[in-house]
Amino acid sequence: MPHFLEFGARSSTLARVVFQGDRRAALAQLRRSCRDIAERAASWSGAAVEEASTGRAAEERLLQRLRDIVPVEQGEGWRIYQHDGPVLMVVAARVCSVGAERGEPPATRLDSVLSWGVGLLQYDAASPGAPSPGAASPARWTLLTYSAAARVTGGDASLAWLVPPGGRRTMSMQVEQGGTLVGLVGEGSPRAWVGFFDDAFAQRGWVRQAGWDCPGQVWHARYGRAELETCDVQLAGEEDGVISGILTITRVAGGDEERPGQAGDGSATGTDEGGAKPRAER
Repeated sequence: MPHFLEFGARSSTLARVVFQGDRRAALAQLRRSCRDIAERAASWSGAAVEEASTGRAAEERLLQRLRDIVPVEQGEGWRIYQHDGPVLMVVAARVCSVGAERGEPPATRLDSVLSWGVGLLQYDAASPGAPSPGAASPARWTLLTYSAAARVTGGDASLAWLVPPGGRRTMSMQVEQGGTLVGLVGEGSPRAWVGFFDDAFAQRGWVRQAGWDCPGQVWHARYGRAELETCDVQLAGEEDGVISGILTITRVAGGDEERPGQAGDGSATGTDEGGAKPRAER
């Protein structure tokens, strides 16, 4: 069950999965995750990938190293590279055609990193002091997969209705088929944001179950939807007119599989990459 972490309005995403298997299986899962992102990359604009880049100089150094390595997989517009070391690593890179000059045949070059994944062995799942497991030894891994653009299924669209006018998201974390945490900051008055949330939730069939309470400088309310989910909203207003907020959406046990962001906006969440056996982190 992946955890998806997004920062502010950036389109990059970090997914976290706990995986049970041997080294070969963990590497295969990382390749599947990166391949899935690379195959969808044809729909991304160059501007979206450039905007998501967090450090072009470091990215260029990585691409330079990859140019001397034979890819383990490749497709139209992408290549996948793999490193089987103490820390498992897989990188998917975008490939661009270089225009032919002076009658020379066209060539290709690595243009940008689309995705990278790392696999970290959880030593607490093995015997104390035991060495890293071999290729055929089962173990428990933490797999982290970075995507240079937002998930095609989910992400910004599914959370946009939670952002008041004049506000922006500072971060969000979603657990697939689980809860959602959203941080907000912006300008305005707490009362204006209170009115926004009352209207936004009511339009999507949510009912205010508690609040608005205002202990000190913090405003709090709880909304519920058909005994499936609850959302706690906490707002804090500052003297300079800046408002910060935290929204915590929790699924009620036994609820359906509809995600909180789907209520009324037709969006979906990211899916678990195929073929693996991830386990939910408790």
